[in-house]
Amino acid sequence: MSLEEIPVAVIDRNSPPHDADTPDSGLIESEIEELVGRLVNDLPERCRTVFLLNRQEGLSSREIAEVLSLSESTVRVQIKIAVDRIVAGIRKHYPDLKLVSLLMFLFSSRF
Repeated sequence: MSLEEIPVAVIDRNSPPHDADTPDSGLIESEIEELVGRLVNDLPERCRTVFLLNRQEGLSSREIAEVLSLSESTVRVQIKIAVDRIVAGIRKHYPDLKLVSLLMFLFSSRF
């Protein structure tokens, strides 16, 4: 997934990166991790399955398409829907969160 696939509204190029050394960063990270887990669980079944196969299992769009008998295009659309919904859900609770922090959670396998 490239930066071009992430909604433009999420990208704040003028803000400095998230400071991971602030006292509240551990608590916020934990809260966001829990929120991301809930948002992923709330995705429609096919969307969630595709997203998790991609993010947690590291499968490519082609591999996921083969496993689930879907087109690669459908897989890419499902990943985009998942990312859009997760980002929107995080933004609802943390509107000032920086892009760097969002990407850290979306592209990690911790949820």
